[in-house]
Amino acid sequence: MKKRFLAWVLVLCLLVSALPFQARAASVIASGKLNGFTWVIDDSGTMIVVGTGKFTTEGSGSQLPWHAYKSQVNKVVLDDGVTSFDTTFLSAFENLTDVSLPASLTEVGASHFVDCNKLNYLTVDFQNPNFFSLNNVLYTKDQSTLIYCPKSIGGTYTIPAEVKTIGRHAFSGNKNLTGVKFQGKVTKIEDRAFYECSYLTQITLPESLETIGASAFENCDSLTEVILPAALTEIKTATFRSCDALTSVVIGDSVTSIGDDAFNGCAALESISIPDGVTSIGDYVFYDCNALT
Repeated sequence: MKKRFLAWVLVLCLLVSALPFQARAASVIASGKLNGFTWVIDDSGTMIVVGTGKFTTEGSGSQLPWHAYKSQVNKVVLDDGVTSFDTTFLSAFENLTDVSLPASLTEVGASHFVDCNKLNYLTVDFQNPNFFSLNNVLYTKDQSTLIYCPKSIGGTYTIPAEVKTIGRHAFSGNKNLTGVKFQGKVTKIEDRAFYECSYLTQITLPESLETIGASAFENCDSLTEVILPAALTEIKTATFRSCDALTSVVIGDSVTSIGDDAFNGCAALESISIPDGVTSIGDYVFYDCNALT
């Protein structure tokens, strides 16, 4: 028992020593072990997770051992050794503003931050060979894929020239985003990339764009006009569903099919140009498009 206690004290000392100097005076208010990992919460609101492999929480809400501190935690630090974590883990903290990811991380996506509505700071250890953070936006290391942009980032966001793919759910649910500019040659916008970006009013899609995923712009209530690039060959399911303010759409000559519900619920849509090459139009494509003339 004495050896076990000494080992536990050593772990706490190591965790505290890993913190910046200013934070070392913080006191531990909660700690424990879960599935081979050690977690510690201090009175500054920082939670540190130490272990090796995937951090699996296997539960939610009151089932989690740190549930009583969900409103107090504002920063989560995953220590080097953590390779991945459950997609529900970060959603447990309603006031989370800061997440620090380790060099050992091999797996992460936008779904890991889906409920992190107050997240401002997202950093990745510069030695991580897989991921990279630039101005709190998460990318693959080579910056070819934009993985996740925190919902706190607003205004017009400029996509860096290196980016080729906008990842699944990358901007999903961002209520502060009003515009998007592309510097480079993005070829793919994945499913739900801009889903429910309610204040997105303008986006000029690059001519290099070849693929727009399902529901990519669904529920973008403020989007008024869309010009689809010539390289695009398909409009997928529910791509622009319920874009209430959308009044006109120009479709490029290369498009051959329009998927189910593509413009369903676009109540303000007045005109749409469909090229001769379109051979397939899915179900309910223009359902509830009552202004279409």
